[in-house]
Amino acid sequence: MIWEILKPNYPDQATFIPSIAGIVCGWCKAIADWIEDSEVLDDFGGFLALLNERLKLLLEVGLSF
Repeated sequence: MIWEILKPNYPDQATFIPSIAGIVCGWCKAIADWIEDSEVLDDFGGFLALLNERLKLLLEVGLSF
């Protein structure tokens, strides 16, 4: 779905995945840094609620042991 919407901005498909992966990694790092501080967990919950209203987002966390 993302490719269909954004392909006019990525004439070379080989740059699409690395670009989008970099953006997703940047967002994940920023969110992880933000929620490391336990004092912002309530703010984070509000942020997720707002995101859910405006954007359908599936966030899956994989843990390796």
